[in-house]
Amino acid sequence: MLDLFGLFLWTKLVAIPAFETAAGQSSSPRSRTAPPATVVRTALARGAVLETVLPAAPPPAPEGADKLVHLVAFVALAFPLARTGRFGLIPVLIGASAFGAIIELIQPTFNRSADLNDWVADTLGVLIGIGLGLAYRRVRQRRS
Repeated sequence: MLDLFGLFLWTKLVAIPAFETAAGQSSSPRSRTAPPATVVRTALARGAVLETVLPAAPPPAPEGADKLVHLVAFVALAFPLARTGRFGLIPVLIGASAFGAIIELIQPTFNRSADLNDWVADTLGVLIGIGLGLAYRRVRQRRS
């Protein structure tokens, strides 16, 4: 039953709004056709938020594999923010780390377990993402 409910929510909150935006059929007063990258980012962001709060049975995986998922997810969050240079590195570190902490704090509300090690993996992912973003900027500056 939970899987059907999760599929329904994903369809209602992620897939349909993303494709409505792509087709320019959004009910928003500023309705217009969005670039494909915006549609993909919107769908991924909504899906990520939905997946962090819905209770789900984890798939079989080696012990500690979820920490790797946390790390990679937060590298993916911090890298583009650090790469562009539009935000300071300290605000990216504090904001993304706080985001990970908030996710862990609200998970018990949705029958999921909070784990300090998940937040540590999130913060480590942010640090790696910032490091990769800085490395990317250096490479781009040398090529310019």
